[in-house]
Amino acid sequence: MPTLYLHIGMPKTGTSYIQKFLQENRNVLKEKGYVFPIFPEVPNVLPQRNARFLLHTYRDEKGKADKAKTLEIWNSNFDYISELFTKYDNMIMSEESIWGLNKKNNRFWKKLKKEVDNRGIDCKVIAYLRRQDLFEQSHWAQKVQEYETCTFNEYINGVSRDRLYYYTRLNDIAKFMGKENIIVRVYEKQQWGGTQKNLISDFFETVGLELTEEFLPPEKSVVNISLSGKYLAFKHYMNRYPERQAIRHKKDCLYKALGELAYRNASNTNYSKNVFLSQEETVAYLDKFKEENELVAREYLGREDGILFRDEVVVDEQKAEYTLEDFLDVANEVFTYQDEELENEKAVTRELRQQIKEKDALIKSQQSTIDWISTSFPKKVIRKIKNTFKR
Repeated sequence: MPTLYLHIGMPKTGTSYIQKFLQENRNVLKEKGYVFPIFPEVPNVLPQRNARFLLHTYRDEKGKADKAKTLEIWNSNFDYISELFTKYDNMIMSEESIWGLNKKNNRFWKKLKKEVDNRGIDCKVIAYLRRQDLFEQSHWAQKVQEYETCTFNEYINGVSRDRLYYYTRLNDIAKFMGKENIIVRVYEKQQWGGTQKNLISDFFETVGLELTEEFLPPEKSVVNISLSGKYLAFKHYMNRYPERQAIRHKKDCLYKALGELAYRNASNTNYSKNVFLSQEETVAYLDKFKEENELVAREYLGREDGILFRDEVVVDEQKAEYTLEDFLDVANEVFTYQDEELENEKAVTRELRQQIKEKDALIKSQQSTIDWISTSFPKKVIRKIKNTFKR
C-alpha cells in the first residue's frame, strides 16, 4: 500500500527548514522512490507548504467562501496524488498549521481519513513536539517580529494553551487516524537520530530515508531572520505605534535592518538568547504539562520512565531587561545601517548613470556614422557607377 507521510509540525520545530530542504531535493527524493509534490498555488502561501490546500477555503471576489471551488481543488489535488502513487511508493506532505486544529475541527481529520481510505493510501502523521516553555518564548518572539504589542506574560496568560497539551491533542488525531499511524518526534538536539544526528537526518529516519551526500542543504538566504535580545525588545517597543502596526514584517524596513544587525552581531553580542521566564517561573509553567508529557512518552514513544524532554530545565541567564540606553544604542545602529544602505544605493545609482552616459556616447557615435553613410554612400556609388560606364 502506498504511504503518505503527513508532517504537521508543530510550529517552531524547524518546519520551514524541513520543507525547504525537501523542495530543493525533490529530484533526489524521486530517485529514492519518494515524491514531494507541488500543487497549484494557495494564495499567500509558499509552495513548499504543500499540504496547505487541505485546510484552505477558497473565496469568491466578494470574499465569501466558495465551497464548490474548494471541493473541486481538493478532489483535483487528490486525483494528482493518486496518479503520483502509480509511480512512487512514498509521498511527503507538510503543513505546520494543521497542528493548531482543535476539537471543533475534527471534521478535517474525518474527511482526510475517509479520502485516504477510499484511495487505498496508508497515511502516517508526523508530529514534532517542543518543550512548552521554549515553544512559548520562540513563538512570542516570532509574533513580535511581525506586529505583536502585548508583553510575554500577557501573551502566555491571555490565549488558549490547548495545543500545548500534547497528549490530548495527539489523542484527538488518533481517534480518526489511528494511534498506530501517529509518529511522535521530540525537538531536542540530543534526541535527534539518523546518520548525522541532526533535524533532517532525524526526519529522514522517520520516513525511512537515509541522509547522504546526495542531498544538498537549502541556500542560506532562505533561512528566516530571527531577532533576539535588545533587537527584539526594540522591535516590540516600536510595535506600539499605530503606523508600524499596519506594516507586515516582510515589508518592514525596520525589521530588515534589525534582522541584519542581529545577524552581524550574532557571534559577538551578549544578547544571543531570549529569556522571558526565570528558573522558578519555568519550573512552575512546565508543571502544568507534566502529566500529559509523561503520558506521551509512555504511550506514543514507549518510554517506561515517562520522560519526554531530556534537556535539563536550567535557565542560566537573567530575564531580559533593557534600559533606555540600550534602545538608543539600537536606534543608532539602525540609523547607521540605513545610512550605509543609502550610500550603497547612491553608489549603484552613480554606476548606472555612468553606464547610461557611456551608452549615450556610443549611440551618438553610431548615429554619426549612420548619418555619414546615409549622406555620403549614395554619392560614392553614383560616382563609381559613372566611372564604370565611362570605361
